[in-house]
Amino acid sequence: MLQGHEQSIEMSSLLQKPNAYGDSRGNMHAAMEGLQIQERYLIDQGQWAQEVRKADERCQIYHTNILELQNKLASEQSFTRELTDKIKVRDDEILRLHDMY
Repeated sequence: MLQGHEQSIEMSSLLQKPNAYGDSRGNMHAAMEGLQIQERYLIDQGQWAQEVRKADERCQIYHTNILELQNKLASEQSFTRELTDKIKVRDDEILRLHDMY
């Protein structure tokens, strides 16, 4: 019997949104915090892009597995049809021989 896989897409790590500071510590300090937030935001975008690439890879693997299972299913169905046809021919021959007896 074929077994399925539970569908899931998981993030390998948590992503944090940058914090926006609204205090009054001076323009220079605020500018430095703004740069740090911008750098963290760029890092978060890079992490997000990496996570999306990993999710795409997992989806591609799942898609490949689905295609393999569909091909296997088609092959098994063909084999079942062949056996069913052979059984019918056998049963018809048994009936024919019985009638001749």
